Amino acid sequence: YAPVWVGGYSVASGISALYVRGGYAYIVSANNQELITVDITDPAHPVFAGGFDAPDSLGSGKSFYIVGSTIYLGRTATASHPELYLVDNANPKAVPTAPIGTKEISSSVNGMLVRGDLLFLITTSGFLQTLSIASTSAISVYAQPLVLPNNGAGVSVDCEGNIIAVAATPSAGSFANKSSLSIISAQ
Repeated sequence: YAPVWVGGYSVASGISALYVRGGYAYIVSANNQELITVDITDPAHPVFAGGFDAPDSLGSGKSFYIVGSTIYLGRTATASHPELYLVDNANPKAVPTAPIGTKEISSSVNGMLVRGDLLFLITTSGFLQTLSIASTSAISVYAQPLVLPNNGAGVSVDCEGNIIAVAATPSAGSFANKSSLSIISAQ
C-alpha cells in the first residue's frame, strides 16, 4: 500500500498535538480555540465539529490526553490562569463553555498520561507532577513533584505497567540540549 493524500483541514496556528478517535481528529493548537474537534468520518471532506477555548484566552494548547469522555488539555504557562483543563467530551460536536476541572500548574504542560485516578504531567520547569483526579472539580497534588535530571524540560512521557518513562532536555548548563530518558517507578 502506498499512502495517498485524501483530504485536509487548515488550522490558523501551529498544531502541538493530535489524536484521532471515533471519527474525530482532536487538534491542540495555539489557535484561538486551544482544542479543535474535526469530524473526519468523510476523510475527503473534514469539517469543524466543535472545540474548547479556555476562558482567559492567554495560553496556547500544548498537550492532550483523553480517557472515556474526559479530555485533559495542557497549555503553555500563563501568569495567573490554569494550565490544566478537564473538558467533557460526551458529545464531540458540542462546544463546552466551561471546563469540568482546572488546575494551576505554574509551568507549561508538555505532556501527560492518566492511570486510574492519577494524572502525570511533564512540564517545562523540569518536573514530573502527580495529581489526583478522583474528583475532577477538586484536582489535588497526590505526591511531591519529582525533579527530572538536570532540571530538564519534559518532552515526552509514556507508561507500561508500573514503569513511567520520561524524556527530558535541559535548556541551560553543561547538559543543555542533551536529552535523557528517566525510568520512574512507584516506591
